[in-house]
Amino acid sequence: MVIKMIKTSKQIKNTLKNIWPIRDVWLVDPNYFLLSIDVVEKMIEGLSNKKMDYISNVWDCDNFSLLLNAEVKNWQYTCLKCSPIDKQAYTWAFGECLCSKVDGKIINHAINIAICKEGVFLIEPQNDKIWLADKDKDKLYFIKM
Repeated sequence: MVIKMIKTSKQIKNTLKNIWPIRDVWLVDPNYFLLSIDVVEKMIEGLSNKKMDYISNVWDCDNFSLLLNAEVKNWQYTCLKCSPIDKQAYTWAFGECLCSKVDGKIINHAINIAICKEGVFLIEPQNDKIWLADKDKDKLYFIKM
């Protein structure tokens, strides 16, 4: 089975709403490119967000999530600038989300999300843990890509 690597905002929203009944899904681009989870894992290994120390109420989950999202977007920009720019390039389906439950633990938390060819994955930006989203163990109430 061939999985289409480009998805429209509407298709992304439908994918997410099949997992969670979210009203607040902010997708700012009309189309998104789905990376493989292998690429996401390798990319996250090399990013600098791990160099930051947690500081309660100052540099915490929302800051880590924002930084990881910015670093992924910067990585895509760098990749495009270092190679012939494809006029059909699309932003990667990667963003930030707010949750009331993460991996089975009830907590108000900010993490990252990647819509990949293999499914929807969540990323804990403070330790780089990546897992397949689970509608029972993860409760998201806001997503921005």
